[in-house]
Amino acid sequence: MAADLGSSSLAGRIRDSDAWTRAGISESCIRLNGSCPPSMDNIMSRLSRGSVPQKRRAMALLGQRSAEGVPHAAELAKHLSDPDRGISMSAMEALGRIGFIEPEVVAKYGAGMQRQVHDPNAYNRRAAVEAFLQMDTLAAPHAHVLARCLCDDDNIVRSKAADALGCLGMPAAAPHLSSIANLLNDKEPLVRQ
Repeated sequence: MAADLGSSSLAGRIRDSDAWTRAGISESCIRLNGSCPPSMDNIMSRLSRGSVPQKRRAMALLGQRSAEGVPHAAELAKHLSDPDRGISMSAMEALGRIGFIEPEVVAKYGAGMQRQVHDPNAYNRRAAVEAFLQMDTLAAPHAHVLARCLCDDDNIVRSKAADALGCLGMPAAAPHLSSIANLLNDKEPLVRQ
């Protein structure tokens, strides 16, 4: 009974705006109900043949598995240009998580990630900039793209872009120092930090 109460309480929060939170809550619900997480074969099957919600979930699971998801980075990258924004964002988020473990694997897909930086949806732009941030110095070829994000309408995109450029260090960030310095006057405290 306690598991049912816990899972229903968690299930009510699955609509959280943060995809990582939603994925974590979903996994917690699965564990509370005694189910085992899906196998990699099951995840890849959902990714290739599943419905839109199944594909989104498969990508989130791949991202959570980090090291296990590394061999499937190319499959995730194929979905960066998916017409369904939820799928493209899930792919971007999963690549970002994999990039934390294996940045050199994700760096190969920088061109596809650049397109996400221009998406009208702020969540997709955030996911893209976060993935570049996880790539650390391997994101240097994309410094110009990150610099354009310093003027984004979304304060989280601006903040993450500044962090990513900071991780690049010199000389990659040097051409953008004045743009970074302008953020010290940003109206949002998160960005000024």
